[in-house]
Amino acid sequence: MSKKDYIILAKVIKDSTLKAETMSGKKFCEATATLAVLAECLADELQRDNQAFDRDRFLTACGLDLITE
Repeated sequence: MSKKDYIILAKVIKDSTLKAETMSGKKFCEATATLAVLAECLADELQRDNQAFDRDRFLTACGLDLITE
């Protein structure tokens, strides 16, 4: 995969996180938790595929900082 692919994946996850903000209460918590797990699992696989992959940078680009705020 290329850097361009990583950027697209992170953008989709981040956009989904931002859309989840329109949900209320329990649905919001469940949606954001699912997105966080998805991003973490995807980062694991991408790192296995490419040793130069920057996991922290990817997770930040996914908007995980938005989920934990």
